Amino acid sequence: MKLYKCQGCGAALDNITTGQVRIICKYCRATTNISSLNNNGDFSHNADYYVEKGFVALAHKQWGAAERYFTSASRYDDYENAIAYLGLLLVELRIDEEQNLIHKLKDFSRYKNYQKAIQFADDELKEKLEKYNEIRGRNAKIFWPLLAFILVVIIWSFFIAIING
Repeated sequence: MKLYKCQGCGAALDNITTGQVRIICKYCRATTNISSLNNNGDFSHNADYYVEKGFVALAHKQWGAAERYFTSASRYDDYENAIAYLGLLLVELRIDEEQNLIHKLKDFSRYKNYQKAIQFADDELKEKLEKYNEIRGRNAKIFWPLLAFILVVIIWSFFIAIING
């Protein structure tokens, strides 16, 4: 029996019956046209294909599918694909768009996928990622004192309301 692979995530497609034209992957829900597979039961996609599919999955908040696409992309170019690692970081942080990194309060510079993205990034991407983390840090420094102030005001208001009965 020939082994077919999903065009989306690379998972093995099983339970294919004779005469079947399309199959839906049970992992990423991608539809695969069996007649378009090559003789090895595989597609000849490159890293860019998987990165593009990963960002589409991110936009739809399909974290599992996005992770599979970006992992597939990271396997190309001797695991030196900075964009794939950026995608994996976004999946890890559950962020659907790169620019939303600035809204995270947690320092993501210690994450393995951030470090790999920085390691393999060109100068432009490296500068952009470092800027996102710098802005995130400034936002976090503003957020925590502001949150503390708001909580003090709420507690104080509650306390005054109890006293005034």
